[in-house]
Amino acid sequence: MPLRRNLFATVIAIGSILGAGASAGQFSAANAASNAPKVISTATLPAMIGAPTKVNATAAKFNVSPTKITWQWFIGTAAVKGATKSSFTTSSNNLDKKLSVQETAIFKGGKKLVAKSNLVVVGKITLSGTALLAYTDNTNTALKLTLPTLPAGATATYSWLGDGLVIDGETSDTLQIDARYASLNLTAKAKISLPQFRDSTVGSTAVSVAGPSTNGNEVLWQDNFDGAVGTSPSAADWHSVIGNGFAENLKGWGNHEREYYVADANKIVSTDTGVGGDSSALQISANKIDEGLYHCWYPDLADDDLGCRFTSGKISTAGKISFLYGHLEARVRLNSGVDPTNSAIASTNGMWPAFWTLGSDQAQHAWPNCGEIDIMETNGQQTDNLWGTLHYPGTPSYMGGITAVPGGAFKGWHTYALDWKPNHIEFSVDGIVYKIIDAQDINGLWEFNKPHYAMFNLAVGGYFVGDPKLADIAVGGNMQVDYIKYSKLDGYGTLIRSTN
Repeated sequence: MPLRRNLFATVIAIGSILGAGASAGQFSAANAASNAPKVISTATLPAMIGAPTKVNATAAKFNVSPTKITWQWFIGTAAVKGATKSSFTTSSNNLDKKLSVQETAIFKGGKKLVAKSNLVVVGKITLSGTALLAYTDNTNTALKLTLPTLPAGATATYSWLGDGLVIDGETSDTLQIDARYASLNLTAKAKISLPQFRDSTVGSTAVSVAGPSTNGNEVLWQDNFDGAVGTSPSAADWHSVIGNGFAENLKGWGNHEREYYVADANKIVSTDTGVGGDSSALQISANKIDEGLYHCWYPDLADDDLGCRFTSGKISTAGKISFLYGHLEARVRLNSGVDPTNSAIASTNGMWPAFWTLGSDQAQHAWPNCGEIDIMETNGQQTDNLWGTLHYPGTPSYMGGITAVPGGAFKGWHTYALDWKPNHIEFSVDGIVYKIIDAQDINGLWEFNKPHYAMFNLAVGGYFVGDPKLADIAVGGNMQVDYIKYSKLDGYGTLIRSTN
């Protein structure tokens, strides 16, 4: 019995030893697996990379140290020849292209691991967050565009749009809300600039501005030119334009016009207006004069010194009254002149009368950047026709309509009118609309969602009437204005008086 027991104990002991040996082997294998090379984090590049600039890659991390590391930079999918270090210098040729780097680690025993970096578009500015457009207070007096935090050294240039059209002159991050923007959808953009990077544009969602609170059509201002006969129009509303354009560096007002504007050409006269109880009107007269009084620029004269042959008149509300949207109309009669020396010349030849507006910012934004609205232009060579035209910066720089005037422009009284709303203009004569222009119709900047001032003038000669020679221009014609009236239009319309 003792012998068997000892043998049994020996067998158990041997088995225990063998079992212990198997567990150690398993542990050794597991330990070897855990020490196998692995990528802990890949190589990384900066989120923004300019050009030219030196880029340093952040190396990948491995669970064990490699015996050797190699690098290869890529533009797109193409390896850059010779770019085999952890740094790379970009050039302007790399702008807008995707840059990356591949890090290869070699470990003991020859095992290789590849760690590819993130892709970065060279020259692209990236921002964290979005732009926010919101009112600055509860009364909605101003909108402000707030940008995400900009990269160090970056600057922002702002622009504003109404219904997708650029609002000229507004370049700060804040826009004061006034009647110009009634019923428009406003958005803002910021151009982000940073040396060695492409400019980047950040836009906002739209904010809608309320339209007029009423839809009335009440008269806001009217001038019946009912002052004493022989006097000038009211100095509170009008001033006379003087000259031939030299003071403004515009020879012949930029149109080859032959007249010299004088204040005496603009007078209140007694006339038959065809309206009971009304016998006065403004009269702008064109007259032939002797040489030696005024300096004009005439292309067909060898010596233009004091060579003006005609005087005429032009009056303007600039600096006194401006108009923003609404209905603006004038009742006008054109009277032909005569030329007793040449019966073959039409009595209207060379006459160029107009009722028109310019943007009130004309002093800061020269024509055509200020915008021009020709409510009425007629041509002494085409006496039946009327033109209504917009002028603006663009290609082409104008758009308008032409129509036949009932009875002829140089016969009887006619009412010429402008109906004007945000991004919308209509021209009419005697109550008949003949041309409608919306902002999206033009290939240029819409310079008509802002105040304009009004003018009447009677030009003599110029491109519009065929640039006739001096001998072919009739004399003695005039332009009479019964009244000018400005009203609201479906609630739109603001009369702006200068406080100067």
